Amino acid sequence: MKHLREYEEQEVKDLMGDLEKIGQNPPKGWILSVFPYNTSDGPERGPKGTLYYAITAHTLQEAYFLVAEANGGLPEAELEELVSDVEDFSDLEDVIASVSEYESGFIYLQHWEGLIPRNRETNLVEISNSNPFGVIKSLSKEFTNVQAVMSANT
Repeated sequence: MKHLREYEEQEVKDLMGDLEKIGQNPPKGWILSVFPYNTSDGPERGPKGTLYYAITAHTLQEAYFLVAEANGGLPEAELEELVSDVEDFSDLEDVIASVSEYESGFIYLQHWEGLIPRNRETNLVEISNSNPFGVIKSLSKEFTNVQAVMSANT
């Protein structure tokens, strides 16, 4: 580590930021909890209760894109434009509602960040299990530190 001491702390941070810009940083992990709804044909269709997304992506914008893509069904170029101005996962609620032809989407509940993905590939996994222990078990397949992150942010 002696060679790192030759550089100022800000220079090292700048170099790490440059790696992130070109996609060479390690992927990050998020868990997003939402309540899906669909009022087009009477009672709710699809999963009941809370739905969890386990997201592995290199940037927050990429994570937004994955969630919007799973819920919107729009061409890639249109989705990229829609999520380019999104600043928070709660903003995705409006984006997804706006791309739907009928009254469907999700209500944003909460998100957790700082998770360490088990794989390096961009990925989105939907988990709809009514058993909380089953949810944690499924999330643990995607991230190494699920219990620590979720416990720290309750």
